Amino acid sequence: MALLAVGLWLFGLPATTGPNAASRDELEGCPTSIEVHEKLAGRFPGWTEGRTAEPHRLASVTLFDGPPEQGASLVGDEQTPSETEMVVRWSFTEHQRPYWLSCSYANTGVTLSRSIPPRIRSCSVTYARRVLIAGMPQVLRIDCTGP
Repeated sequence: MALLAVGLWLFGLPATTGPNAASRDELEGCPTSIEVHEKLAGRFPGWTEGRTAEPHRLASVTLFDGPPEQGASLVGDEQTPSETEMVVRWSFTEHQRPYWLSCSYANTGVTLSRSIPPRIRSCSVTYARRVLIAGMPQVLRIDCTGP
């Protein structure tokens, strides 16, 4: 899933990462990593509970027609591959309910989701073709544009 970069702002965050981005810790709408405080639901006699200090890295991006809990994930309209990247683009029409962006993270069930403002007409996600995060192509950029 990939989107074309155009450098517009969405959700108050920059469209791309890099020197021109407001924060190197954010992709447009998706933090690049999150910290999660998990807790075991039960006890395991003879075992000691521990935690790793590694952050949970952004592993995938999904666009939805309506809130993610309704399960209406969208398939991209077009894919543009290159030797090192894959760009997937979604085009949005005027719609009764909002489209949503959902961010999934490696080694946790925690996701972050938010509605996409109605002025946005397309989103593109750029993926690395040779780098995997939790078995999924690494998300390099998320770019969404208006009319």
